[in-house]
Amino acid sequence: MKKSRLSIVKLCVIVPIALLLIAFVWVLARAHLELGGSQPNQQILGRALTDGQRAMDQACTGVVTTKQSVWLVGRIETEDGQNPPQGAINLDSLLPAGSTPDTDSHEVSEISRLGSDGAFHTVAYINGEACALPSADKASMLLLTGAQPPEKKAGLQTQTAVFQADDQGKNWRVLQGGFMADAGWLAWGLNPYFHGSNEVWAAGQGKLFYSSDQGAHAQAIESTDQLWQAPQGTLSYTPGDPVDIAAHVIQFNDQQATAWVSQSYWDTDRKRQTFTRETQLTLHDGHWEAGAIRTTQGLYLDEVKDDGAGHVIAELSRSIHAEDELAELGQDGHSWSKLGDLPNPFWPLPASSSIRSNQQTNFYVSGPLILATITSEYETVQPSFLGSKRAKIEGNGVFFSNDKGNHWKKLAIPGYLGVLGFNAEKKQVYWDKGNWFHNPDRNIYSSDLSQ
Repeated sequence: MKKSRLSIVKLCVIVPIALLLIAFVWVLARAHLELGGSQPNQQILGRALTDGQRAMDQACTGVVTTKQSVWLVGRIETEDGQNPPQGAINLDSLLPAGSTPDTDSHEVSEISRLGSDGAFHTVAYINGEACALPSADKASMLLLTGAQPPEKKAGLQTQTAVFQADDQGKNWRVLQGGFMADAGWLAWGLNPYFHGSNEVWAAGQGKLFYSSDQGAHAQAIESTDQLWQAPQGTLSYTPGDPVDIAAHVIQFNDQQATAWVSQSYWDTDRKRQTFTRETQLTLHDGHWEAGAIRTTQGLYLDEVKDDGAGHVIAELSRSIHAEDELAELGQDGHSWSKLGDLPNPFWPLPASSSIRSNQQTNFYVSGPLILATITSEYETVQPSFLGSKRAKIEGNGVFFSNDKGNHWKKLAIPGYLGVLGFNAEKKQVYWDKGNWFHNPDRNIYSSDLSQ
């Protein structure tokens, strides 16, 4: 009788412990293996005909849309003797005489357009990286490349080639003046911000540049170089250590805009330091003028997005020890109000989450809708015969919220290179089930996140 009671007691202890261990392992596996997630209103957007069309990378690949077309850009490593895409235009052949194609990476970018048959057809290709960028009015397609035209003057480096197509990719031409050329010589390295159908902003060369004609001509905004300068006594960093810089600009209306530049560095005491400098920009007599510079210590803005409805949402950290958070710019134009924590793939276990920084298709905002690709780390104790040691487990995931980050839902989209693009007007995310080398499915999907 006593043995029976003892066995029952043991079971009452062992079973809950076993269930807890199983739940613990399941939470870790779910996050690390990216299990689960929904597929709201999933549809097939189109089908890639070749692996080169759907070979994704961290930058300059994915799905973009213009008024009349849906485009897919892929980039794949090539081998000698490999046949080029049939019927497509070799953009290298359109470069001015004396140009240098971007062949160092031994990769080819393929630009495809969705046809009425539901398939993506390659319309052009070029060596190296090529970023597809809809024009400000979305009437034409720009292609920012790494091909180097001839230098105009000895010792003066011109911007790498920018192509434009106004007829859905049937014909391409090189833009003689480039695109926001004064902001950066490497065209595909630009990160422009559009306002309306003509205005473009870009940061480069330690200044802020503005264009009123879709990037054909750009002017540097005077005094914005001070945003990149550290206040006296602030930037005392260890020689040789990198300084992380993130520049952002948002235009609110025809006469007002704000620019922020955040910096992060290791000081001479090997402590991480951050600060953000900002300025209000005002249009006077056709020229933008920068106001006074405001500095906020301990603030770093990783991402800043205009939600299309007059609000600004950012991923930020408020000190070197704080977790990243989502915040909204206050009505005073300076303060940031926390909206909520970033989603945690390891929930209910505590973990450190941030928006994936090495992927361009990582963060989108449209009204109350937020779409974010999250990378997260859970730290645990790993026993060993030499004693316990701490180990980190990484988990990724794609999450969206329809209420500005108060509640999140996980999508069944791979966290690395799964998101291909986003249509803010339709609130559609474009994605695939994984890159070509481990995913045989050539379909490109769309999901409606509006509901």
